[in-house]
Amino acid sequence: MNISVNLTPETGLEQALKNAGIENPASVTKLTVIGMITEDDCIYLCNTIFDGLQELDMANAAFWENKMPYPICSCHELVSVTIPNWLVNYYGFEFDFCSKLTSITALPENPYYVSIDGVLFNKRKTELILYPAGRQGDYVIPDSTLKIKCNTFWFLTPISITIPASVIEIERYAMQGCHLTVHPDNPEYSSENGVLFNKDKTELISYPRGKQVDYALPDSVIDLWSAASLSKRLKSGTVPDSATRTDFKTFSDCEDLTSVISEKIKQSVSAYRSNLTSVTIPDSVVEIGNYAFACCKGLKSVYIPMSVVKIGKDAFSDCPAYFTVHPDNPAYKSENGVLKPKSEK
Repeated sequence: MNISVNLTPETGLEQALKNAGIENPASVTKLTVIGMITEDDCIYLCNTIFDGLQELDMANAAFWENKMPYPICSCHELVSVTIPNWLVNYYGFEFDFCSKLTSITALPENPYYVSIDGVLFNKRKTELILYPAGRQGDYVIPDSTLKIKCNTFWFLTPISITIPASVIEIERYAMQGCHLTVHPDNPEYSSENGVLFNKDKTELISYPRGKQVDYALPDSVIDLWSAASLSKRLKSGTVPDSATRTDFKTFSDCEDLTSVISEKIKQSVSAYRSNLTSVTIPDSVVEIGNYAFACCKGLKSVYIPMSVVKIGKDAFSDCPAYFTVHPDNPAYKSENGVLKPKSEK
């Protein structure tokens, strides 16, 4: 069913559909919206119409304060969307979980954005803004692209992406889970077997979903801070001696992870949601980062060495492990398997 509604301050989306004689909002497959869209309208769209909506045209609509107040992220059947002509900023999450979305269109008169084959860019075609999550097949980023925005390739099924030599900035979490190939002449980035690094491979940026179950990071890596997360299929990871920093999300999606080998991590070797059963912290570690082993419900035993003097917020929250602490540790102790600060009586 194809419906066009004109929203006013007095008539929101729900009332406008009723005025149009729509008794079952889920029967609407194509919706054209004109006028001001409020947060309540976005919530109604996600919670009520999402079951059947396939096409959404907002070219002549606007948002209060010129920003989308609520992401249209639950429209699982949505195939195509035409963005408002006067919406200035996109943050990459507006169409999260729209797993069938194959086309994001900006009309020619849109002063801020342009779409190329259903992919959204800024008007000058130098920034890649949004990539539709349901688009299939490999993708070659145009040579005009200088920057890839945060969350651009979020929630995609694994695809292969080629990054040209022109790209000099990739925002954090932009390339989540994709198999990446970087042009050898790119001055800022490099790739190896689908894994994205900075040019000299001291920083791991993105690791493909579904990649091999065992992975040893190159010895050159010193920083995993910008890595979104490693593959869900990863069962064991070896972090080289050179590494000094990780993000708490680095291993956050590794649900099959049973082993992390690390010698000199000073921050978190985060294993959130993994299947780790035991952990022996190396003697070189002085700090365990925030949420490092949070929600590791299968973790049964943890050994804390003498070197650890700081354990971050909720590092072992929701974790049923039995703790053993080196007796000479100056900051922590264990009593009947319970981890406690040494100052606690």
